[in-house]
Amino acid sequence: SVTILPDPTAQSATADGKTLVRLAWTKNASYDVMIVYKSGSASTAPTQGQAYNAGDACGGGLVIYKGSGAALEHVVASGTAHYYAFYSVSGNYYSAGVTASASTTAFAADEIVDTFSYTNSTSLNGLNGSNLWSGAWSVGAGTFTVETNYGSASVPIFPNMPYYPTNSGNRVRMSNPGDGGQSHATRSFAAAITSGTIYAAAIISYQYDEDYKYAGLTFMSNTTAKAFWGKIASSGWRTLGITKGAANSFDNTASSPEYIINSYDNPGNDANNNTGAVYVIIARYNFDTDVMDVKAYHRTVSIPETEPTGAWDATRTFSAGDIDYITGIRLEAGALGAGDGSIGQAYFDEVRVATSWADLVGVVPTKPLDPTGQTAAADGSEMARLAWAKNGNGNDVMI
Repeated sequence: SVTILPDPTAQSATADGKTLVRLAWTKNASYDVMIVYKSGSASTAPTQGQAYNAGDACGGGLVIYKGSGAALEHVVASGTAHYYAFYSVSGNYYSAGVTASASTTAFAADEIVDTFSYTNSTSLNGLNGSNLWSGAWSVGAGTFTVETNYGSASVPIFPNMPYYPTNSGNRVRMSNPGDGGQSHATRSFAAAITSGTIYAAAIISYQYDEDYKYAGLTFMSNTTAKAFWGKIASSGWRTLGITKGAANSFDNTASSPEYIINSYDNPGNDANNNTGAVYVIIARYNFDTDVMDVKAYHRTVSIPETEPTGAWDATRTFSAGDIDYITGIRLEAGALGAGDGSIGQAYFDEVRVATSWADLVGVVPTKPLDPTGQTAAADGSEMARLAWAKNGNGNDVMI
């Protein structure tokens, strides 16, 4: 006898940023679910009676899931349409199937970014997604794990901030390294930056304050740490600053008011709330002047649409030759040594690198309104008289 299997229900595919699709479905109570994925077009039905496992080819596509769950994070290519077919499974027989699809947009040509759009609960070491990087993340010390950016009621823990690209994908949690512990993970750009101005930014949060602890990012020249920026290991509990060389050295020479970087509100709660002290920290380094600046923006503050003028929160001038080129970024946090306590857990998200402020924050200039009242009237045989009114914003006119 033949049993016609009921399909799963409530299937959905939702693009989250440029390289992650979130899948959800409701399985029939009696049957597991198999999902077949194909890029660019829909797959065809599986062959009845043939066994399939995750990773097998099926219907011109690929089996990406087989089990009893209800959701899946699928890492995908950018700028592509993604098609999914959901089947109920009984032995080696399959329901007719239901479908869902989603499309991801493409990265900008010069967009160096990692949104950590990787599968939840996986180690960061060896992951190599997003755009314009060379190779994968390398965890040199400690434990870095991809973690969802959503707490209860689907509220983002790291919120979206005006004039900064919308958060997408997941985030990275650095486990507590313990007393005097130090953790770091490094990734290189596809091409070194050697001239002009480099801008870099990330969303960060860390667990514990106090002296001699640090949390932030480091500009790297191959394997050499050139400049750390974030909460520096100074004698100020919450000092935002810039350290020449490695982060794990005492440096109290470049700092701003201590309130700029603060631990989140409830230490020890794993940062799973949306009210804590989460910051975007932004650094810029000018290769011509050897000057580096850093600013921090709390989660409640809008990031400027245009590059800030005047003094930044912390500034440091390097000697000529100190930083000739920058090849990558290192995420790191820790304490100077035994007896200095622990930084606790730290979180990182939306790491971005650019050569202009506009490219860093991803702001697309607003298209101006057209002029109005335009006329063209012939005046004799060799002249046309043109007239128009500029738009209300006073923009110049090109004809």
